[in-house]
Amino acid sequence: YYGEVSDIIHDEGESSVVPAGPMPAPAAQGFQDYASWFLELISGLRNAPPEPLKPVDLETCGPCTCGLINKKYRIVGGNETYVHQYPWMALLLYNGEFRCGATLINNLYVLTAAHCVRPFLKEFLSVRFLEYDRSTANESEHFDRKVKWFTEQKDYNSDTHDNDIALIRLEEEVKYDDVMRP
Repeated sequence: YYGEVSDIIHDEGESSVVPAGPMPAPAAQGFQDYASWFLELISGLRNAPPEPLKPVDLETCGPCTCGLINKKYRIVGGNETYVHQYPWMALLLYNGEFRCGATLINNLYVLTAAHCVRPFLKEFLSVRFLEYDRSTANESEHFDRKVKWFTEQKDYNSDTHDNDIALIRLEEEVKYDDVMRP
């Protein structure tokens, strides 16, 4: 099989070339023959005519929300979790009060959103680990770490929330064990 195509199949927007002959066996004809066959096969996919676009029915589609930032509600859906199911998850506290979620990425650094640290002073920020249920006092063996410093992504825009990411450096390392890890 070199250059012969028996059919092009279009299935839900994807095109596939059906070769006219059998696929060469890599062991029998060598790697170069197999590579040539494969490259010819995928070049047929690149050259296949694109499917025509289907018009959007606005009555059944509803208003478009894709690509729009929801500034009020950030968690959509959500599921209840188990104790220690996500040991890298943390709480960012400001003056001891919950401010935002965060993620432990190694034993000294935590990732969070830039809007969670701006315009606060590091002296009033801390990170809590192994907290499971904030509505229950002393229900788990949580521990806190003070913030040594934090930095926002340099292009963070507080109006649009573009580049809404920040890195926090902890004052003290987080020790890993069976339940605590990134």
